[in-house]
Amino acid sequence: MEETDLHSAFTRSTHVLQLQKYDLRVEFVRGKDIPLADALSRNFLPDTYPELSEGMDAHVRSVVNNVPFSANRLDEIRNATNSDTRFQNLKNVIKYGWPDERRSCQPSVIEFWNHRDQLSVAEDIIFKGDKIVIPMSLRKSMVEVVHSSHMGIEKSTKTR
Repeated sequence: MEETDLHSAFTRSTHVLQLQKYDLRVEFVRGKDIPLADALSRNFLPDTYPELSEGMDAHVRSVVNNVPFSANRLDEIRNATNSDTRFQNLKNVIKYGWPDERRSCQPSVIEFWNHRDQLSVAEDIIFKGDKIVIPMSLRKSMVEVVHSSHMGIEKSTKTR
């Protein structure tokens, strides 16, 4: 089990414990009667609830603006995403919907199946939650950038 799975399970169980002190009444409401359901829908029509659309746009801009990348690096990621055929397929599947079963999934995007509920596209960049999914063509250089400030085991042990 991955660390993120454990964290998610812990977070959910914490929320359940917090809700136990309340006497909840669950009531079914049709999706068409819930404005937020339409706003979060893959087929959202912005003119249905314009005030929600503006808020969602602001949230998307907030997520994109708060990633730890410069504007130039975001452009580089966007360009690499747009030139990567596999990522184009993934963007389409995210936008138009995943198949009902894993076996019906396109081979080029099947590795993302387990994370499909966390994937989104904003400004031509693919996100998993609030993290950017880096295209294959940039992964090696990104790893090098991340590790460039690491002193290594030799220097880390000598400073003690």
